[in-house]
Order: sequence, then structure tokens, then C-alpha cells
Amino acid sequence: MLGAGEHTDYGNLTILATDGTPGLEVRRRDGRWLDVPDVPGALVCNIGDCLMRWSNGTYASTPHRVRNPARERYSAAFFLDPNPEALVAALPGTTGPSRRANWPPTTGAAYLRERLDATYGHRAAPSPA
Repeated sequence: MLGAGEHTDYGNLTILATDGTPGLEVRRRDGRWLDVPDVPGALVCNIGDCLMRWSNGTYASTPHRVRNPARERYSAAFFLDPNPEALVAALPGTTGPSRRANWPPTTGAAYLRERLDATYGHRAAPSPA
């Protein structure tokens, strides 16, 4: 049984502090799932979809999932996301004559809206002015 199904994070980086209780798994590019080892005092860092977009695919976001633990587990996650007005476009050096941008430019806010719409299947009502 899964505590959280397979997914990638929307933002740039996710930094996770854990209590050492196993459960987090990452998927390798060959499709094989691996347990994330506990390294006392270390943080787990995942690359997210926005950093993959900024790097034009040079860095791949990390598919991961969480199994239900055999005992209580505590973790704290920090999600690093772009500012709403930040330009999210392929960074210099990641494109060239033989390598085009994989995604069109957008802003941090528009990118997040696109991801939320894709996840939840609708546009949320606009905020009151």
C-alpha cells in the first residue's frame, strides 16, 4: 500500500529531512524502484519539474513514491519554487543551433497554474480583487 503514489514535484528542488523510517522510494531511469537510504544527518534532495524545464531537460525531475510505514514516520519538506513573476525559460547554454528549447517560456505563476490545472482537471475560480 502506498502513502503517496508515484509523482514528481512541480517546483525546482525539494529538500526533505526524515526521521530514518524507511518508505521513500525513487524510480531510476530504467524504471526500477529503489529505497532511499537513511544517512544520519543528511537531507534528501529531489529535482523538480520546473528545474528540469529551466535546464531544458539537462536535469531530470525525480519520480518518487512513499510506502505506508510499519511505524509512525515524521518528515519535513521544503519546496523551492520560482517567484510568481520569474521567467521560466531554457537557461543560456542549454539551447543552441542543434538543441531547441523543449518548452515555451512562461512565468512562475503561469507554470504553477498549468500544473495545477493538469493535475486537478479544471481552472480554479479567480481570486476576488
